[in-house]
Amino acid sequence: MKKLFTIICLFTITTAGMLAQDNPFAGMSKFHFIFFPSNLQYMYNINYTDIEQDLRIDDTNFFLYNWVGDGSEYVLSPGTGIGYYGQIGEYLDAVVVQGGGWSGLGFCLDSQSPKQVDFTKVTGEYRLHILAKSTYQRPHVMKFLTGPGGYQAPGAKITIGVGNLSDYPKNVAPNITRNFKTDGTWNVIDISIQDLRDIYGVIWSPRAPYGGQNQSVVPPVNNNYFEMLSGDGPSDISIDCIFFYKPTSNGLDNTKTDKLSVLVTARAVEVLNSKAPVEVYDLAGVKVKTSVEPVFGTEDLNKGVYIIKSDGLVAKVLIE
Repeated sequence: MKKLFTIICLFTITTAGMLAQDNPFAGMSKFHFIFFPSNLQYMYNINYTDIEQDLRIDDTNFFLYNWVGDGSEYVLSPGTGIGYYGQIGEYLDAVVVQGGGWSGLGFCLDSQSPKQVDFTKVTGEYRLHILAKSTYQRPHVMKFLTGPGGYQAPGAKITIGVGNLSDYPKNVAPNITRNFKTDGTWNVIDISIQDLRDIYGVIWSPRAPYGGQNQSVVPPVNNNYFEMLSGDGPSDISIDCIFFYKPTSNGLDNTKTDKLSVLVTARAVEVLNSKAPVEVYDLAGVKVKTSVEPVFGTEDLNKGVYIIKSDGLVAKVLIE
């Protein structure tokens, strides 16, 4: 296992044509950041007081480990293109070269840090938000460790990408991205914790906080709080954001505050938790599209932020 110092670099900011009022993070609160570009925080004026927990790599308390040893490890580098929300760089590229075995990485709380990891506040109404892209039809397992115990800690596992890791039963997890695009464009996954439980059977049951003064062994050990596995190569995965958030009122009249779970790709939007007709509105409240299917193309929509409604549920999405 190899400790890596910060590989996420700062670059010049660009908004990639987005209007200032098109804030994709409006309606989100109580953030639990695992991976989130710092430039986005300033671009969209996310207040520190609205960050419930900041687990981003800082090389002081939180470290990134690349698991090495069998010839199929990740080759990690900072992304240099445009991120989904408009920043240049600050995302993570992970490439798996050809080889047998497995590849993996961990985000780790240092054993000497006074900080703690606490997912107990991430309850059913919270939502998981992931931005990822790939050029290979391969699966990637993500595990959120919800209690102490090092590598044997309890955790919630999901798969993104195409297929499942079947080489080892321990790595099998439900795939929550049925229409994941592998053309090198960003996929947006936004789903509630409750839907992860109800639709996909993901076990999310956070225990007590861990780390800090609550180390379970003496001497204390490093605690992974996030892990990702991609199996053998060739494969690649780029990560722009991973965080949990609590939805706030979206200001729409006669609309429930519950949100749709959606997958957004470069050419389509898929609604995951409703089979009712889907309506698409611009930010002025004008209906611009209706679909009787849960999956619909976006070729006829201009770039920008839209409100998706179905069966009284809503979601705000960015179409690029």
